[in-house]
Amino acid sequence: MAGTPHCVIKDVRFPEGMRWHEGGLWFSDIAGNRVCRYDPATEELAVVAELPSPSGLGFSGDRAYAVSLGYDLLYGIDLATGDAAVVLDLAAASGTFNFNDMISDGEGGLYAGSVGHIRHMTGGFAELDHSDHPPGRLWRIDTTRLVEARVRRVRVDADPDMVLVADRVGGPNGMVLRPDGRTLVVAELAAGRLTEFVRSADGRLGNRRSITTDRTSDGLAGDTSGGLWTNGMRSSRHDPRRACRYERLDADGHPADAVELPVPAGWGAVTCVLGGAERRTLFMTAARADYDQWLAARENWDQKNAEAQIWACEVDVPGAGIP
Repeated sequence: MAGTPHCVIKDVRFPEGMRWHEGGLWFSDIAGNRVCRYDPATEELAVVAELPSPSGLGFSGDRAYAVSLGYDLLYGIDLATGDAAVVLDLAAASGTFNFNDMISDGEGGLYAGSVGHIRHMTGGFAELDHSDHPPGRLWRIDTTRLVEARVRRVRVDADPDMVLVADRVGGPNGMVLRPDGRTLVVAELAAGRLTEFVRSADGRLGNRRSITTDRTSDGLAGDTSGGLWTNGMRSSRHDPRRACRYERLDADGHPADAVELPVPAGWGAVTCVLGGAERRTLFMTAARADYDQWLAARENWDQKNAEAQIWACEVDVPGAGIP
């Protein structure tokens, strides 16, 4: 069973994209416009790079990569210097919009999800689709080809840098690559389910199956037993009355463990990752955000009302796979 949670970081605004990488906790602070790294051994929080609304994070070689949420840009971050630069205009390359979460595949590739709808009021933010054929998509980006900023006006069909690998995905958000490297789990936020794909040798996705159809999540963390830590969502809607609670599902998608954070009412669970020396530390985000303010007008997007913390506790089953 999970241990007692404790707060490890207070000076953040809206952490997303949490990753455990080379002995540190990495995350995007969307409302703080920065990518950060936290060292649990020294309790030092460092700002690695500043860029607009970073969300999904991935790593390849000597670079980190971050999706700029709301701007549909992919930034490359030099890990030695912290310099950040646009390496791909995602919307121009793909012909679709609203990219959010992303993970690396350990083979020089990145899996990125796009929702695909545009809310006209804000000129590019996601409007979730609950139909049987949602417009969301998953793409694989080849980082070995990303050398400098590229802006295109052609569809991705003829572009080897970025390949469509799955269509009709209901608001793709959190992702986990299983330890075998062949299985990708995706949280379909708009569809209210967790979905598993089998990766082919070229990185394309097939053999889609639902792990659970009554739960979804913003972020995901996988463990050695095939379990998944989620933020406990049973629908695509954030409910401010719901407790800030993280839930572990076993390999069959059944509830197996849970952690509730002692935060004020109105604070919600967002994303999590398993890290630490043995990957038995579950890091969890608790956040309060005024989403209506975020999306009320385009100019609000740079001044998002939010406050957040990162909590941690020890768990029995260690993390595995990516992130």
